[in-house]
Amino acid sequence: MGELNVLVNAVTINETFFNRHPMQLEVMEKHLIPELIRKRSETGAPNIRIWSAACSSGDEAYSIAIMIREKIQPLYPKATFEIVGTDIDTDILDAAERAVYAPYAVRTLPESTVKSYFKLQNDRYVLRDSIRKMVRFKKLNLTDPLGMRSMQNFDVIVCANVLIYFDTDAKRRTLDLLHQSLRPDGYLFIGFSETLFGVTDRFSPVRYERSMVYRRADATANGHVPHPALSPLVTVQKSARVG
Repeated sequence: MGELNVLVNAVTINETFFNRHPMQLEVMEKHLIPELIRKRSETGAPNIRIWSAACSSGDEAYSIAIMIREKIQPLYPKATFEIVGTDIDTDILDAAERAVYAPYAVRTLPESTVKSYFKLQNDRYVLRDSIRKMVRFKKLNLTDPLGMRSMQNFDVIVCANVLIYFDTDAKRRTLDLLHQSLRPDGYLFIGFSETLFGVTDRFSPVRYERSMVYRRADATANGHVPHPALSPLVTVQKSARVG
C-alpha cells in the first residue's frame, strides 16, 4: 500500500492557485449560497456543505472559505458552513493542511485579502488559522464507490478540471457518484473546458451571467429524467450584487 501511495502521489497533477475560477466563486457568492441559505432557513438554522473534489494543495477550498468569511457570513450570521477538500494524493493533502504557499499561489488575490488572511514568513505565505480551520481534508478516490458513500448531503460540489483525465465510462460512473453525494437541490461545478453533454442526464445546466453550473436532476413524476441536451437551458438573469 505504501508503494501505491508513492506512485499515486508521483503521477497526480496539482496545478492550482487561489481564486483560479473567480467567476464560479462569484456565482456561489451572489446566487447559489444565498439561495441555499434561504431554503435551509425554512427548516431551521441553515448549514451549507461544500465539497472541493480533487482539492490539490487546498487553494480552491480556502478560496471558498475566504469568500464565505468576507462576503457571506456578515450577511447571514446564523448560517454555518462545512467545507471539505478531498484528493487522492496524500502528499498534497499534507501540504493543504499546512497551508503554506509560494507567492505564485496568492498572486491573483487582492493585496488587502493577502494582508488579512496570510502571514509572510521567509518568502512564504502562511494562511491564518481563522481560515485554515474552516476546511477539513481527507483522502478520497473519486472513482471508489465505497469511499464516495461517506460523502453525502452536499449543497455544492466543485470538481473542476478532473473529468478531462477520465474516459467516458469513468466520467459517467464518477458523475453518478457525485449525483448521489448532492442534496436534491444541490449544484455541481466543473471546469470551463469540460462538458456533461452526451455523458450523463443526471444534471441540468443553469447559465449565470459569466458561468455555467449544473443542478442535480431527479426523476419527475413519470420517472423520466430529461437529458440536458434535450431540456431547456435555465438562464438566470443579472441580479443585484449581494453585499
